[in-house]
Amino acid sequence: MSNLDFFDVENNTSSFNSSLSDLFIYKESIYAGYLNFSRKWNKWSLNAGTRFEYTDIDGDSQSLGIVNTQEYFEPFPTFSLLHTINNNNSIEFAYARRLERPRYQSLNPFKYFINENNYNGGNPNLVPAIDNKYSISYSYKNKLVFEAYYIDRKNKLSILTFQDNINSTLRNVDVNLISDINYSFDVTYNTSIKDWWYFWAYTSFYYNENKFYALESIQETYSNDTFATYVQLYNGFTLSKDKTFTSDVTFMYISNTIEGSYDYENQYNLSISLRKSFWDKRASVSVGVDDVFNSFYVPISSRYYNQDNSYFPHIESRLFKLNFKYNFGNARLRDNNRSSRIDESDRLD
Repeated sequence: MSNLDFFDVENNTSSFNSSLSDLFIYKESIYAGYLNFSRKWNKWSLNAGTRFEYTDIDGDSQSLGIVNTQEYFEPFPTFSLLHTINNNNSIEFAYARRLERPRYQSLNPFKYFINENNYNGGNPNLVPAIDNKYSISYSYKNKLVFEAYYIDRKNKLSILTFQDNINSTLRNVDVNLISDINYSFDVTYNTSIKDWWYFWAYTSFYYNENKFYALESIQETYSNDTFATYVQLYNGFTLSKDKTFTSDVTFMYISNTIEGSYDYENQYNLSISLRKSFWDKRASVSVGVDDVFNSFYVPISSRYYNQDNSYFPHIESRLFKLNFKYNFGNARLRDNNRSSRIDESDRLD
């Protein structure tokens, strides 16, 4: 349930404003079943399974008098076939069909004003995004991995911004894109360069295309696409013989990317941390800086047909962090329940 009460205050007297207040009641029931099969023979390994899911949704915007119900049944198969050529080489083919549900607030049609000229509005007609991923990978000594994959995502969840030049307003709307297509070639490498120096690198070269309805442009469709590169480097250093003093250095770079109608310019980030353990590693103190150069500045623009808007967010990405940790009792905690709820908690953001 989402509840927002808005009051007008005049002469120290508050009065309830129903037109700017919101009450949204959302109910969702999910029923699922699983089938799994696995087999190993010679140098082959096969894993296959399917999750069957039935979902019943009821969203009630009592402020706007809008009720939306949905029911859908979907199978989500997964498949992988691994061939171990020898101790150093293996190749794998995999397929997976997955689902991403809308955030709860994205289904609420109520308008939330950021300021008098800019507001967000949910969409009760959103449906889950479903993607099909096909991949083939080659691994050498479990250190070097090449992977090529193709993802076809239908009804991708996104936000489109539409400008009204007459009224000088921006409307941010949750939508399902028509399609989101990715072709990618990835390389992952890890090694211990020295006993005290661990190195890990990941690079992705990919093509991404988003197709959507240009709702404010006489209902035409529009395709936004780009070739891009993603690089992440990690260095882990052990700075003492007893391995209680360590350091991490992480670098990330993303070239021009897209999201719906928006184009994101290049961005990079360098983070450094130090960690010292005490008392047989039951306690530790760590200090670090995220985004050392305060570089995570991402100009974003949307230009197509009769739309031309942009903004320049400069998030507080450079952070100084100081942390003390002490483990009481058994340090090996069971995280099964907590990890199983991660996907659902993300939908609350």
